[in-house]
Amino acid sequence: MMKTILTVFSMLLLSAWCKGQTVVDLSQAGTLEASISAMGTDNIQRLKIKGELNGTDIRYLRQLAGDGASVFATPIVEELDLSEADIVSGGDAYYEQALTGAPDSEERFFTEAHTLGDYMFAGCQWLREVVLPASTCRLGERCFLAATRLLAVSVPEGVERIGSQAFSGCGSLTEVRLPSSVLSVDARAFEGCSSLARVTCLSATPPAYGFKSFPSPETTSLVIREMPYLNVAQDYSEADGWGKFAITTTSAVESTALSATPAEGVKHDLQGRRLSGVPEQGVYIENGQKRVVR
Repeated sequence: MMKTILTVFSMLLLSAWCKGQTVVDLSQAGTLEASISAMGTDNIQRLKIKGELNGTDIRYLRQLAGDGASVFATPIVEELDLSEADIVSGGDAYYEQALTGAPDSEERFFTEAHTLGDYMFAGCQWLREVVLPASTCRLGERCFLAATRLLAVSVPEGVERIGSQAFSGCGSLTEVRLPSSVLSVDARAFEGCSSLARVTCLSATPPAYGFKSFPSPETTSLVIREMPYLNVAQDYSEADGWGKFAITTTSAVESTALSATPAEGVKHDLQGRRLSGVPEQGVYIENGQKRVVR
């Protein structure tokens, strides 16, 4: 009995409360459910996880974030910080889906090292903000498919590819920042992101632009970083896909961490300049939402 109490107590010590955020430090991949169960699921809307995560952990994390198979009736995790976590191979399949034309057979998805795998957070309806592991090198296909409440995702340096339909159906997503390491944004990566008003891309070279990577570039602001001795703005304006955006440049490099709470009542034009009121005609941004005055 005493051994059990000490075990539970030691697991609780792995978690800390800091500025309203619950921090769970995993000593071993595959132990996330045991750690969370030991302390309970109350008040973990803002969750930070440190340590290695395998398929078993991601499967449980999907339930906490409100996937279709979740056993929880109310939102558990809404803001997820994985900046100090690392996705590793191993564990159970984190996601299954019926094969097309073979309803009795399932396709199973397992974790790969440093990869946000295909469908990893698909259908996680409670997620509002996600900070990805710093070690991430690729975002898989449909990894955030139909995460309908997602407002913000921090994509870390080192990510080279945004997979096909990675954010498809994320209708609440308002802003995206792509690191300098990104080489390609695949087909329909942001399909259905109807609220997307601003894209910041830190790469000096325009990444490869897939078929309809973004839903409405003509009314979306593209912010790029000025580079000494390089004409970055001209390169983007002449590049396939990117040339359709309203392009503006900046010398400042803002943090890739996004705020999930837009400032109430604040209005900006597509160049990011604050407006004193509603324009008579055109497109502007209010509370992170794109609005059109005709």
